[in-house]
Amino acid sequence: MPPVDGVSDDPRVLALALDYRETANAALSPRPDLMGPEDIALSTEPEVNDMLRADKVQNYKDFLRHHRGVHPRSVELERYFQAWLARLDVSSDQVTHWHAELDHLHPARHSGWMPS
Repeated sequence: MPPVDGVSDDPRVLALALDYRETANAALSPRPDLMGPEDIALSTEPEVNDMLRADKVQNYKDFLRHHRGVHPRSVELERYFQAWLARLDVSSDQVTHWHAELDHLHPARHSGWMPS
């Protein structure tokens, strides 16, 4: 079966995407028992954990810019992001560096991300 609109038909790509979805959805922000990094199970696939790093760093950037201190669940969401970043071994220096790089790459980026 050929790729659809440039999407790979490689079974490994599909497996990684499904693993990403399962890993990310297992630790969503409304989960009441999510107290800290130890409550988050990572993937056995390094590529999936890299995708999670990119996702959480970008979403945290959007949270800081648009929702921190004003969203009704701001405190809970801050704890959620800090837990994920700690579990993914992303330091505050890395977050600062990657956020600056994202600003450099996309200076006018306005995310549609909105926490639930």
